[in-house]
Order: sequence, then structure tokens, then C-alpha cells
Amino acid sequence: MAITGQKGSTISCESAYNDRGVSLRVSEPNDPDMTTMVWVAIAWLAGIADSARAAPAAGCCALLAAVGWRLGKRGLAAVALAVGIGFVGGAGVQRLQARTSAPELWETLAARQITVYGHIAEEPIYRSTNIQVCLSVQAVEQRGSLEPAVGRVLVTLSRYPERRYGERLAVTGHAEPVRPSSGSYGRYLAAHRIDATMVWVQTRNLPGDAGSPVLRLMYAIKDRARESIERILPEPEAGLLSGILLGLGHTLAYDVEEAFRRSGLTHVIVISGFNIGLVLQQTVLLLERWSPRRVTLVLAAGSIAVYTLFVGPSPPVVRAAIMGILLVLAELAGRRPHVLTSLAWSSLLMTAANPALVWDVSFQLSMVSTLALIGLTPVFEGWSLSLLGRHLGRPKAQSVTKLASSYLLSTCAAQLLTFPILWYHFREISLLALPANVLALPAQPPITVLGALAAMAGTLWRPLGMAAAALVFVPLWWTITVAEAFGRLPSASWQVAAPSPWLLAGFYAFVGGALVFRHLADGGSKVVAWVRQRVGILGAGFGTLLLILAVIAQLAKLPDGRLHVYVLDVGQGDGILIRTPAGATVLIDGSPDPLVLASRLHQVLPVWERRIDLVVATHADADHLSGLVPLASRYAIGAVLQPPDMGDDPLGVEWERQLTASGVVSAVAIRGQSVTLDGGLTLEVLHPGTRAVAQGDRNENSVVILLRMRGFSMLLTGDIEAEAERELLQAELVSPVTVLKVAHHGSPSSSGEAFLEACQPTIAVISVGAENRVGHPAANVLARLSDTGAWVLRTDEMGTIELVTDGAEIKVQ
Repeated sequence: MAITGQKGSTISCESAYNDRGVSLRVSEPNDPDMTTMVWVAIAWLAGIADSARAAPAAGCCALLAAVGWRLGKRGLAAVALAVGIGFVGGAGVQRLQARTSAPELWETLAARQITVYGHIAEEPIYRSTNIQVCLSVQAVEQRGSLEPAVGRVLVTLSRYPERRYGERLAVTGHAEPVRPSSGSYGRYLAAHRIDATMVWVQTRNLPGDAGSPVLRLMYAIKDRARESIERILPEPEAGLLSGILLGLGHTLAYDVEEAFRRSGLTHVIVISGFNIGLVLQQTVLLLERWSPRRVTLVLAAGSIAVYTLFVGPSPPVVRAAIMGILLVLAELAGRRPHVLTSLAWSSLLMTAANPALVWDVSFQLSMVSTLALIGLTPVFEGWSLSLLGRHLGRPKAQSVTKLASSYLLSTCAAQLLTFPILWYHFREISLLALPANVLALPAQPPITVLGALAAMAGTLWRPLGMAAAALVFVPLWWTITVAEAFGRLPSASWQVAAPSPWLLAGFYAFVGGALVFRHLADGGSKVVAWVRQRVGILGAGFGTLLLILAVIAQLAKLPDGRLHVYVLDVGQGDGILIRTPAGATVLIDGSPDPLVLASRLHQVLPVWERRIDLVVATHADADHLSGLVPLASRYAIGAVLQPPDMGDDPLGVEWERQLTASGVVSAVAIRGQSVTLDGGLTLEVLHPGTRAVAQGDRNENSVVILLRMRGFSMLLTGDIEAEAERELLQAELVSPVTVLKVAHHGSPSSSGEAFLEACQPTIAVISVGAENRVGHPAANVLARLSDTGAWVLRTDEMGTIELVTDGAEIKVQ
């Protein structure tokens, strides 16, 4: 992109979509003060990382500076002095933070029952089954005594009720102090200024709000944007866009996140330099015709600051924001920006404010990948130009190199330099990251712009938003398809032992030394018409191919005249989707995680399918109901069937509130009810009866449904246990079935011998989470199922299980 002021000056910025960064490649002036700043930053970071050795290192630098000055080597003396100053400054900041922090308070409170009073100081982090909030502490109560206190506590709360920034809370439980020396998680918490953590707490809301009204407004706008995205796009495409556009974390189901990690595409989800560059560019283009150049640049810098607050000040975002603002300041001062110096300043400023960031993985990856784009990509371009020039001639070699640089060469550079960090922290080597990035990165440029337009349109009018979302769906779908395709391959990644820190230091010292002794060419020649023409043709062809593939993938999900029953892989919970021969949909339970449920539904339903005709909530336990709570905001629900008592806990209350707000009709499930669907398909309620079994026991009073279509039958048992099974047997409601959905995930308290003998299932399906902590399915249940001769299918082993039948024959897919 090019940022052009009214007076004609231009700052050229070439986008390189790796780590979603922007490589600002300009003609770097031969200014020794600038390169000296780079040495200061390197020594500064080293001083923070090892403050104990900073003083001897600074002494050696002072000695080297004196010798250089004496010998007339003024450049050497300046560099040595700069490095010494960096060592002293970094070590000083590290020790100052250690003295000003107050871990003693939380160490003394450890293992005690306390009540912490404070307000939610950041956006809540929504995970699959819980919420994490950062509580800014004002007071602590222990043993009846209330005392003022300061600090930040990370509190894990139940998934409902939802929380928001600024809420004042009183949290009672045990606090565990954060110890950075305890491992990577401790260092991560310290980097985010967390003093203690609390789980298994009791919480009550306090009156009033706290925090910044400006942030409350920003977060409200972000919530509205996320709601708009979730209404107009299916999952996981909606979650991916929320991560890319809004900087939200944990917006993807766990298996999709795992696929991105294994394929080396995690960086695609996070906000970084590309987004900041786009904000800067669009602000300048919008204002330059209406305001003086200096005013335009000041407002552009302000837009970067506002956007950083809006998406959240994560290390990659802050790094990109500082570099963007420094670029603007250089333009205001009439100087050419020096990108490497801007990177050095950003690292220095960030770690001066928070020295613990040195150990933060996202900080390390952001700095190193940006360094790769600045320093290593031009080297690869030079090699490519030299190699191709021998065979194609220089003009064509330049064109091909230019074409390859934005994706292949910059990706190679970033992958090479970030590989040791990923290996060290995650003890895993991604073998297919390079080809995965080469395939996925060309689809990234349109996502931010088209996604923003679709989200804004969706807030104004949902049909308009869905029309706009059709444009951004294809690149989102392609990105996820590439991640999942590579992530599923057995060779995608290898688990290996972490390398020695000295090996990493040696690697980066070697690369750095090689670059120091090489003149880095600018590599920023203009794109000739030959390249522009072919890039346009290739881009149009690639986009058309993606569109065709996306349409084919969605057409494959259309009704085919047969009954499809999907036992969804939702982890330790239940979620079953019934798709009738004509395409009507019935959803029974919804998993413990709304994101997982939404992602699984999109896997089997076309992207335009935004209606669930009937939802059956078998009971109000979180592993069955939590995923259903936000369903009405994503899908139009025809009707709901649920047991008489859904409870009055926060989860049940939120479920009822969502139904009321959406105007969804709910009916009480009672024995004898039936629902007739197309194709001769019927759903008959067998349980509960008019009188509750084991009063107050949700499992025993789960809704039990018998599904029939001609010769096919399936018994869906919820979480019923022994007493409900006996009651069904006494009522003579249990008969042989084709498929049995095994109750309660294979719990030993369910699936008794008499019940299984009455069912005589041909197939038994168990919805269960892999390596769950409660030991489901139980060995004795598996043995009883084996005795009946049933073919046992488990979601923890097979993933989503699809049963397809025409009423006579059944296939398992």
C-alpha cells in the first residue's frame, strides 16, 4: 500500500501476509544513530532476560568502548557503549519491577478462604465451559477483617451468567499466587500482570459499575459486531472472522483450533501488522482530501491507538501499533522511516512498561517474524532473482520473484526464524507449515475488508449482512479447509523434546551474524505491468476456483431423500442432529460448548441453512444444555421440547431468557406426545411420565425419545439411570430397536442388563469425550453391550457418527 500526503510525499509499504504482518520496506538511510538503537534494544532485552549477568556484560562493553575510542574506531566504540547502556537499562527495569511488585500479599493469603472485592478490568475470556475474568482488586476480606488491597486476580467462573467489563464482584474462594518460576504458564500470567488465580469460587454481584466508560462503549460495540457476525455466518467461519477482525480469543471449537496449530496457521487468527496497516491506510485515504497533511497524519496515529484499544492490546497488536505510530511521526518530522529502528523502539518501549513480556510467546513470535520480514525476505529475494535470472532473463526473473515474495519467500523467512521458538515452547515441530501457509495466505487479504463490511451491514439489516457475508465466506471457508486438511495428516507435526536454550541462542547468533555481514538490498522495485496483469489473472482464477469448491462442498449437504442421524462429536456431552429425508432438522441436546455445537452443525448443514425446526433439551445439565443457550441468536428455532423442570440455576434461567427474547415456543415433554415429520418419520416421547422419578434428579427425568421410520428405530435415552430404566420397563415401553443411544455417556449407573435385553440394539452409540476424567464409558457397560451383540460406536474414537437409512437398510459413515 502507499500512504500519500497532500504535499506529494509517499511512504511505501509492501504487505507480506505472514504472521499477518506488514513489512515496511523503504530505502533505509545510512544513519549510524538508527542502527545503534538496534544494538541498544538487543542488549536491553538480554539485560531483562538475565539481569544477574548484565553488570559484567556492561563492564566488558565499557572496556571495549574505551579501547575502540583509543584506537580511533569511533563506530566500534559507539556500538559497544550502546550495548552497555542497553544491558544496564534492561537489568535496571527488571529489578525495579521486582521491587515494586507485591507478591508477598498473595503469598500470605495462599491456602486461606478469602473474599476479594473488585471489578472486571478487561474483556471476559469465554472458553468452552467457563469464563475467565481479570479482577482488579480493591479490597480483601479474611477472617472477618476487610482491608484495602491491590493486584489483579484471574478468576474462573461458570459459563453463565455472562459477564461484562466493569462489573463489580465479590469473589469468595482460595487464591493461588502466580510464580513465574513455576513454568511457562506462570510466566504467561506474569507477562499479563496477573498476581493470583482463583477457581471454584462463589460470586455475587455488587452494585454499580467501574472502569472506563470509553472502554465500556468500545466493548459494547465489539459485542454487537460479534453478534452480527454470528448471525450472518456459520461456525467455524464466524469464529475465524471474529478472531481476525475483532481480536477475540477462543472463538473456534477446540478441534478447529488444534487443526490451525498442527498446520502452522495459528498466526492467521490473531490481529497484527496487516490490520494496523490497513487502519492507517484507510484513515489517510479518507481524510487527506478534507484536512491538512499534518492533521491527517495525527488523526491516523489516533486511529491506530483507538483500534488497538478496541481489539485489545495483545503484544502483536501493540508492536504493530507502535511501529505504525513511529512511521507517522517520522513522516511528520520529514524523515524517512527506518523500519528496523521502529521494531527496536517498539520492543524497548513494551518491555520498559512490562519486562515480563520478554518471556511471552506471542511477543517473541511477533518480534522475530517481523524481523524476518524486514531482514531475511530481501535476502531470499536476492537469491531467487540470481537463480531465476540465469534461466529467464532479468525482467522476467524480477516479475516472478516479485510474485513469489509476498507469500512464498516471506513465509519461508518467517517460518525459518520462528521455528526455534515454537519448538522450544510447544515441543512440537510442524512439518507442513510451509505448504499450508502458501495455500492459505492468498485468501487472507480480502477477509478483513469484506468481513468488516459484512459485520457492519449485518448490524443494520440481517439480510443485507448475509448477502455481504457470502463474499467473505469463501476465503474463510478455504482457510479452515486448508488448516483442517493439513492438521489431520499424521505427519503434520512431531512431538519432540525441547531444545537447549543455548542451541536457540546459537541459531539466532548465527543468523544475526550472517545478516550483519551482508548488505541487505532494499528489494522494493516497482511492479511492472507484466506482473500486474498476471497477478490479476491468477487472483481471479484462484478466486473462481475457491468459489466453485465452496459451492460443491455446500451442495453435498443437501437432503438426499434418506434419514440422516448425526451423533455429533461434542466432547463429554450430548448433541444429536436428525435430518429428515426432505431436509427438516431436529436437534437433541447441545453439548457443553456453544462453539463446538455451532461448528458441528455447520459441518453437516449447508451454509444457508439457518433454521432448526425442533430442539429437544433432554435436561438442564451443562453438558447437554450449555451449547443450546445461544442457539437462538444463530438459528431460527421452530419449537422447543423440554422436561417439566429445567431448574432455577443460572444456566436454566439464561436458557429460558433466551427463549423468551427470541419468541420461541416451548412445550413440556410428557409421555404419549409424538411429532410426525416427513418420510413417515415419528418422534415419540417415552419419558418422563406424569409423575417425576426420583424427585429432583435431572438425569432420571431426562426426556427419552423413540425415533421411527418404517423398519428403522432409534432409542434416545438422554442421561437416564437405573430407576428410570426400571420405570420404562414396568410401563412396557422398551422394545427391540435398531440403534440405542447409550444413556449418560456409558455411566455404570445406566444401561442395566434388563434394559439392554429389552432393547436388543444392533448398534449402540456412545457420545463421550476423549480421556474424560470420570472414566466413561465404564468397562462393565461395554461388557454388557458386548453380551447383547451390539456394534459399539464411540464419538471419542470415531468423531461425529453419521447413521444413514432409507428405513430398510442402514449405513454408518
